Order: sequence, then C-alpha cells, then structure tokens
Amino acid sequence: WKPRLNQNEQSIYKIDKKTFEIICRYESIVAASKDNGLSLSGLYRCDEFFSLGGFCWCKCDEWYDGWRPSRKANTATPVYQIEQNTLKIVNEWESIKEASQVLGINKNVITRCCQRKGIIAGGFHWCKIENWTSDWKPKEKLPLIGRRKPLYQIDKKTLAIIAKYESTFEASKAVCVPNTCIAKAASGNATESAGYYWCYVDLYANWKPKKKKKTGISGKKVCQCDLNGNLIKIWNSVKEAADSIGISASNISNVCSGRTNSAGGYVWRYK
Repeated sequence: WKPRLNQNEQSIYKIDKKTFEIICRYESIVAASKDNGLSLSGLYRCDEFFSLGGFCWCKCDEWYDGWRPSRKANTATPVYQIEQNTLKIVNEWESIKEASQVLGINKNVITRCCQRKGIIAGGFHWCKIENWTSDWKPKEKLPLIGRRKPLYQIDKKTLAIIAKYESTFEASKAVCVPNTCIAKAASGNATESAGYYWCYVDLYANWKPKKKKKTGISGKKVCQCDLNGNLIKIWNSVKEAADSIGISASNISNVCSGRTNSAGGYVWRYK
C-alpha cells in the first residue's frame, strides 16, 4: 500500500504560446499557481485550454517532442477603432472583448458596428481588420421614414386645419401624445389621436375622416334563442342584452363566436 499522491504536486512546464518553446519548469502546480497568480484547478486541467494567463502549460510527464496544445487558440476578432469625422484609425485591438473592457463600451454594440448593423459605439466607428479597405466607409444612417413627413392637425367637428407640423415628432411634442399614435392616424390606420384627426400633407387631397367602428348599443344586433333554437328576442347589441338579462357580455360574445354553446340558459347568434 502507498498513500495517494497530491495531484497538485506534479511538475509542469510554462510554454510560450507562439513558439511553443519551454520557458521554465515548475516542480509543482502549486508553485506555478503562486508564481503566476493562476488557479490550481485551471493549471491541473491545463490540457483543456489553449492558454492560461497568456501562456501554454503542459505537465512534465505529458511532454513530448513536437508538443502542441490539444485545444485551438481563441478565435478572437481583431478590430479597428475609427474616429468619426476623419475616419482615421485610432487604435487596433486584438479582440472586441479587450476593447470593451478597456474602454467600458458594451461589446455587443461594438459587434453590431462590425457587422454593419450599427453605426457608432462609444463615439467611434468600428471595423474588423479583415474587412478594412482604403475606401472603407461606415454604414449610412437611414432617414426616419414617416417622422419627417409634414402633416396636418384637423379639428374633428369642423374638419378645419388647425396646424401644420413638419414631422410626427414635432406634433408629438405639441399635443403630448406618442408620435407613433399620430403616425397611425395620419396614415389612416387609426381614426384619431389626442382628440384630433391627422393627415399627411401629400395625402390631404383625397382625405376623409376614417369612420369609427360601432360599439355598444349601436353595435351588432344579437338574437336570443332558447336551447331548441327558437327565437325569443332580438337585441340591438350584446351589451344591451347582457345588461337587461344580467349575464356577462363576454359570455354572450363567446356563444356568438362559436367558442361556447350557451350563456345564461340561452343560445345567442348575431343577426
């Protein structure tokens, strides 16, 4: 019988990650850990990594002529940091992660710029070194379609033009309503916004106010029938029938839409 050996007492080589030449030999993983500030577990599992702490590592009993790490080098993307106005290269970074950590810029934003999905990150343009050319230009900023189209604000009663705005953004500030709501009304996808009709100037020649959908008592008429299908009464709306009989309007609507069979002991159908 022999006592179990401490695995961290194995000797280990510190190796240059470019030339793969031995830099020095440590008598134990513990000594290498203390000298280089690396974790014991990481050095013990050194064969699972390409490098640790900027160097390759190999246990002495696993070394052989022509040794190479079992793992490939990190596929980091080297990038250029580019000035906005002059488009001059400010700095070259070995990876997006390194640039992000040093400059404090979100790495996902830098990545989007490199993929030409974004324009600026941290006040700079960014480009992968492999994509750089002498005539490189950043992605052009697209105009905000719709926001910069002039539009009219129209009175609901008189249909008179109250004001003209150069953009939905400008109109949004004036009436304190999100510009997306105004844009929907101006393009005809909504009836009104902020209590006014809206219309883009180029559509005004054929403009008519959009009719509001009828709801409530003026909505669809509904037939109340017994369970055998015999007509009992016709109501002007689901709401009117629900209020009169004392059942839920949504239950009546569900029967009319075919989602349920009956409500309040009756069968309901739209007329």
